[in-house]
Amino acid sequence: MMNGQKELVAHLMRRAGFGATKQEIESLTSLEYEKIVDSLVYPSDRNSLPDDLIRRYHVDQNEMRLINSAVGKWVYKMVTTKAPLIEKMSLFWHGLFATGYSKVFHGQTMYSQIKMFRNHGMGSFSELLLKLSKDPAMLYWLDNHDNHATEINENYGRELLELFSMSIGNYTEDDVKECSRSFTGWTIQNAEYMGLRAQSASIWPYSQIAWQHEYISSDHDDGIKTFLGKTGNFNGEDIIEIICNHSATAEFISRRLYQFFVADEIDIDGETLIQEMVKSYFKSNCDISEVLKCMFNSDHLKIISLILSSRLYKNLKPVFKILLFDKENPKLGISSLVSFKTILGLYFLQISATFFTVIVSLVKLNISEEISSLSSMYLKHLATSTRGTKLLTCLPPAKSFMVPSWEAIFEKRFGIISIRAVSVE
Repeated sequence: MMNGQKELVAHLMRRAGFGATKQEIESLTSLEYEKIVDSLVYPSDRNSLPDDLIRRYHVDQNEMRLINSAVGKWVYKMVTTKAPLIEKMSLFWHGLFATGYSKVFHGQTMYSQIKMFRNHGMGSFSELLLKLSKDPAMLYWLDNHDNHATEINENYGRELLELFSMSIGNYTEDDVKECSRSFTGWTIQNAEYMGLRAQSASIWPYSQIAWQHEYISSDHDDGIKTFLGKTGNFNGEDIIEIICNHSATAEFISRRLYQFFVADEIDIDGETLIQEMVKSYFKSNCDISEVLKCMFNSDHLKIISLILSSRLYKNLKPVFKILLFDKENPKLGISSLVSFKTILGLYFLQISATFFTVIVSLVKLNISEEISSLSSMYLKHLATSTRGTKLLTCLPPAKSFMVPSWEAIFEKRFGIISIRAVSVE
């Protein structure tokens, strides 16, 4: 079993879930990578540790008004689920669609939102936004229960466009107003009574009561609206469809998914992957699962995985720090050729082809023989760079992945006459 494949699977399980045991990784390594991705995106088993068994030992989970009980219930789902990507995506949506106990002040209502993310977070984005717009925790958090036909509250309409779907610069203030008008009448059922009921209910088992959505047609502004260049007698559902069919939304969601699952900072290759994710979004009619498949199956994610797991890379990182920041030895000329790029808290190197000439010289200076080994790991991707400058992308540190012909290509392109292929298995 190749270590490179193990590392790739382990990285996938960390990204698409919450990690895996050694036994699970070894079992998965026997499968094709794409089949592992399919099993994560479309799990056949969504079970987790049964609630009744958990409550036998954690009776506090019968009292779901409290935040610790709700959080504990979700954590057990994360830890014991057979479908980790569903829970990871629930965590992603929870972070993107800002809602919190600090204002909602009812654990069961917050947990019901997480359950909604679990059920709809990997399907149609338009369906997810529709469920979000009817979610009591969100309605209360962004004050849409105070959004009336005679008195518009723009809070939810603004956040829907700015933070949940399109981002600033892709809509106008008039679009915010028209969006908010379309969501008038979307409120919480009997909000005052339910709030009192939830607070005063006896502990067992009535604290399971949660707020419910209600649409009051008499409180809805049914006038003509113009939103993102389209005109009609729009309701909230119409607004969501317009939003989800906009290119800015596809770009926004793809970018946020990339930053959550792949890397905090987006390089040139990352931008290319994001555009592929955008295409997948539209091709699949806003299907989040297909966008995830596109991302997890990409060579870009695999390459980053192999960089982060490379023992040679990890061993050399301190060396590069010395080369970059040792100003007492300026004759090396490294600082003008190399710059750090931080991704996921680790360092990538952005270098020019000239740097490899310097590496050969450094080896002669006996600074580190290992530095010449680094060059062979990146031959394929640097040699195919049209400009000779590229974010370093790492091949698996295994002999079976080293292609000697790339050395010849690199030598011809950049005039380097001696680069040694190396394995760190």
